[in-house]
Amino acid sequence: AMHPVTRKIIGGARGLSAADAFNGLYALQAYKAKLAPIIASVDLFCVPTAPTHYALQAVLADPITTNSRHGTYTNFVNLLDMCGIAVPTGKRDDGLPMSVTLLGMVGKDWLTASLARDVHAMSALPLGATGWA
Repeated sequence: AMHPVTRKIIGGARGLSAADAFNGLYALQAYKAKLAPIIASVDLFCVPTAPTHYALQAVLADPITTNSRHGTYTNFVNLLDMCGIAVPTGKRDDGLPMSVTLLGMVGKDWLTASLARDVHAMSALPLGATGWA
């Protein structure tokens, strides 16, 4: 069985041709080429994990938009052969959790995970979604 939202997203491809798919792949390769010097110049990126928090009701009402917005800072990671790990860093002023996502280059998973471990240790927060209502 497939979740209806997943079916809707995948179903959107029905209107695309093989030429559209290849044009998308060529565009991705062009973006990768432009970004290559920038990516090669850093060891890691540190970005916010998500731009906001949504109540469950908002996600249920518009799951595609809310989940797309949650990926504002990370939707490109798999496309660029990068790895990422979200690390809790504390609470916002309103009491909701906050975190950063560390993004590493291909083959640098160990570096990304190692730094994530250190950042998490400095936060002194427990593992998992404990204590959040």
